[in-house]
Amino acid sequence: MPDTRRNETFQHAIRTLAHPFSLLAMAVLFANDYYLRIVHPSWMTGKLGDFAWLFFFPIFLTALLVWVLPKKWLKGNTPILIGIGITAVVFTLGKTVPAVLEVMLQTLEWAIPWEFTGVADPTDLMALPVMGLTFLLWKKLPEPRLEKHPNLKWLWLTGALLLTMGNSAAPPSGIACLDVIDGGVYAGETFGVYRASNGGLDWEAVPSGYEFGTSEINECDAWDSHQSLQIIVDPTDEKNQFKFSEDNTIQHSTDGGKTWVDEFEIKPKTEAALAHYSLYHQVSFNEELPLDAVFDPDTGNLILAMGFEGVLVRNPLGEYTRVAIGDYEFIEMTFLSVIKVLYPGDVAIGIMLAAVAVASFYRKKMTVIEIILWGLAIAYTLLYGFVVEPAKNSYGYNTIIVFFGMIGGLTLSVALFVLTFIKVRPVLPVFLTGCMVPVIYIMTMLLWSYNIIPKYQIAFAVGVVLSAGWTVLRHFQYAKLRKKLAEQQVTPPDPPARPAPPPASGH
Repeated sequence: MPDTRRNETFQHAIRTLAHPFSLLAMAVLFANDYYLRIVHPSWMTGKLGDFAWLFFFPIFLTALLVWVLPKKWLKGNTPILIGIGITAVVFTLGKTVPAVLEVMLQTLEWAIPWEFTGVADPTDLMALPVMGLTFLLWKKLPEPRLEKHPNLKWLWLTGALLLTMGNSAAPPSGIACLDVIDGGVYAGETFGVYRASNGGLDWEAVPSGYEFGTSEINECDAWDSHQSLQIIVDPTDEKNQFKFSEDNTIQHSTDGGKTWVDEFEIKPKTEAALAHYSLYHQVSFNEELPLDAVFDPDTGNLILAMGFEGVLVRNPLGEYTRVAIGDYEFIEMTFLSVIKVLYPGDVAIGIMLAAVAVASFYRKKMTVIEIILWGLAIAYTLLYGFVVEPAKNSYGYNTIIVFFGMIGGLTLSVALFVLTFIKVRPVLPVFLTGCMVPVIYIMTMLLWSYNIIPKYQIAFAVGVVLSAGWTVLRHFQYAKLRKKLAEQQVTPPDPPARPAPPPASGH
C-alpha cells in the first residue's frame, strides 16, 4: 500500500519550492553568488546570499526529511518546523563555532566530491528571521491545481541542491598567484588579475574576462603552504637562488644553494597587528607568506606575492620594496592604529566594568532590578570579552556584531548607573573609583596591542581581574565611607504628631 501521507507531504514541499517566491530566492542567490559577490564584494552581498538561501533551503530539506521522519510527525506544519529548526541549529553552530564549521566542511567534502568553503561569521545570524516567511509560505500555500509540467518539480529540487553546493563563501585571498605569460608578469587574487610594469613596481588591473586558469593566463602555480622551505631559482642563472626559511627569513644563495645569506626578515604579525590589518578586508589576515614568487624577465627583479600586503619586490642590487596592488598593501602599525583596534568594543567593556564597580558600593541597598542588571552586566562582560573578543574581531563582517555588542553593553551600563544614582547621591571618591576601572582595563589591552601580553583572552582576563582587584581595594579603603553612605540612605523617622489644639470655648 503506497505511503499516501509521505507522498502528499513531499508534493506539498515540492509545490512550495516551485512557488514564485522560492524561485525568486533561488534566482537572487544565483545572481549574488555568480555576479554581485564577485563584481561588487561587500557586506551587503555577503548577507544577501544568506537571506535568499535560508528562505528556500528549509523547504528543500523538508522534501528530503519526509521520507525518514515518523508518520506521526508528518501532520500539518510539523515537517516544515522540523526543517526550519534543523536549518537554524546547523546555520547557527556553523556561523558561531569555527571548530563545528570545520567538521561540517570536512564531512561535506567526504560525502560529496565538491570543494566547500565557509566563514564563521556570527553577524550572518541576522538572516535567521527570514525563515518565518518560509513558514508562512508553507502554511498559506493554495490547494494543488492541475500541473502543466509535473516533471519540472525535479528541476526545482535539483536546482536547490546545486545552489546550496555552490553557495560557498568566496573571501578575498589577497595577492596569492604570480605567473609569467608571454614575457609579462601577472598577479591574481579572488576577484581579479593585475599586470606588472616597471619590474613589478607598478600594476594595473587586467580587463574582466582574464583570470587564472584560462587560455589567456595559465593556472596559478602557488607555493605549497604546507612545505617548510620554499626555493625559487633564477631562470637566467641557476646558481642564483632564493629560499623562504622556517624563521620567516628570505635567504639568498649565489652558489646554487651551497651557502645561504639572510637578506630580509618577514616579522610575524601580532594579534593586534592582524586585527588592525584585517580592518580593510572581510576575512582574517593570511599569515603564510610569501604565497608565490616569480622573476621579472625584463629587469631580473624577484617578485613575491604577500597576500593582503600586496607584493614584495627585490631588485638585482638586493633592495626590497613593498608595493601595493589594488586594495592590498603593507600597513605600518602606529599608536592610532592600536586605538582604532581597541575602539569601540573594548571601550564598552571598560564602561561596563565601571558601572559594576560603582554599583557594588551600594549593593546592600540594591533593588531586585539592580541586582539583575548587575548580574547581567557581569555575564555580558565575560561573554563579550571571551567569546566575541571585540578587538580581534572588529573587522569586515564582524564589525556589525562588535557594534551591536557595544550598544548592548553601553545600554546596560547606563541603566545600571541611572538606577544606582536615583536613590543614592553620587560621592566623588566612588565616582573616581569608577573612572579608574576602565583606565586599568584599557591599559592591559594596550599591553596586548604591543604584544607584551600576546593573547587577547589572557589580556582580557588580566584586565578584568585587575579592575575587580582595584574595586575591592577601594572597598577596604572606603569602609568608613560605605558606613556613611548607608547612614545617608536610612529614612529618618517621621516627626512626632503635634497635639491638636483645644477646642475653642463657646460664648
